[in-house]
Amino acid sequence: MLVPGLLSVPLAWLLFHQGGWRPADLQLAAVAFGCTASAAFWRRPSPPWGPDSKRLALCMFALPALSALQLLPLPLAILELLSPLRAEAVAAAVQFGGSPMSSLSVAPESTLNFLLLSVILCAVFCTTRSLAACAGRDPWRLLAPLVVLALAEGLLGLSQAQPGAFEAGVAGSFVNRNHYAAFLCCIPPLVLARLFGHCAAAHGRGVSIGVLAAACLLIGAAALHSMSRTGLVALAVSAVWMAGLLVPRRAIAIPSLLVTPIGFALLAPPELVSRLLSGDTAGRLDFWRETLRLIHHYPLSGCGLGAFELAIYPWRESAPALLLDYAHNDFLQLAAETGVLGLPVILCGVVLIVRLSIRRVPAAVPNHDRFLVAGCGAALLSFCVFGMFDSNLRVPVNAVTASWILGVLAGMESTSRYRPAKIGARAQSV
Repeated sequence: MLVPGLLSVPLAWLLFHQGGWRPADLQLAAVAFGCTASAAFWRRPSPPWGPDSKRLALCMFALPALSALQLLPLPLAILELLSPLRAEAVAAAVQFGGSPMSSLSVAPESTLNFLLLSVILCAVFCTTRSLAACAGRDPWRLLAPLVVLALAEGLLGLSQAQPGAFEAGVAGSFVNRNHYAAFLCCIPPLVLARLFGHCAAAHGRGVSIGVLAAACLLIGAAALHSMSRTGLVALAVSAVWMAGLLVPRRAIAIPSLLVTPIGFALLAPPELVSRLLSGDTAGRLDFWRETLRLIHHYPLSGCGLGAFELAIYPWRESAPALLLDYAHNDFLQLAAETGVLGLPVILCGVVLIVRLSIRRVPAAVPNHDRFLVAGCGAALLSFCVFGMFDSNLRVPVNAVTASWILGVLAGMESTSRYRPAKIGARAQSV
């Protein structure tokens, strides 16, 4: 537990410093994450990689590689091939004495910050994967620090709730309530996975089951009191996903499918249900149309990772007085920032996450690991649901949390823990 505890220190720093938006906080956290990762791999052989986790690692390391490519100063002739619109701006600057060499990114400083974040994500992913792949280690212990931090955020958020003023929502230590909800909504599936493991054990631990159930309800209630509509949807989708993966164990899957979404719906304030049923998109459809125009003008290399805020302004039409620093859709924004060069990598990463979740549930040997694989997949699916309506993975603390969970899921693919399995294989009932 030493290394996960050390990893949680910079994560907590980012968490309670508004999610790590400021570059200074991110730089300080990068040093801490780097030192912890170096200590984890010092004189320790790297566990074997599974085939899917290898491919997932390649997708992870493609992000810093692509960021570095977008920062390289390139001559005007190459810019014309990769980004004609960027080449036009550089050619105009040359006429006034500007340099004929320029980067693909329209905002190099923002891309440099994203490069730093992507290096952190790779370090956290490799560290948690290595720890989870070690034989004899309980992988859920690696996720316990995330649960503790989520409990702290949940208590902070609930303390901000004011009776009769639920419409404003709570945000904990975050600036944006949607980002707060995204962080919290990925934790209940992990807690439920541990709870199911105790319930399926020969000698269930009554006290542990009660504590885990209370923690799950508290975190879920805090997420719902953020008044984030996507939070309610993400909780329900992740619960259904876990139940679907655990269908062979009907005694546990069916109650989870019915009770968990109903429980979260009962905890939801009536104002949240009204917001969900209102159908108001809060301008997102207009933002997405403007992002598609940006993709059209930077189809090959993108405008640069992290450069969306600056690049979108020539195509802004809706709500011009509002600051649009993200596209309210992670997938559209990544397509705009990476173009054809990065979009296949992103899609491949999503497919591999789903593949790992589906394949490893029937392949896991210990019962509690079956539940944990399903829980990790559901937690990452929750981030994907948020990614369809917001840009939560651009919040450093949320991105690091997703990378942490992804590393644990990839580490559980190690051949020392699992036997080979095919998609669609059915596990025996508990």
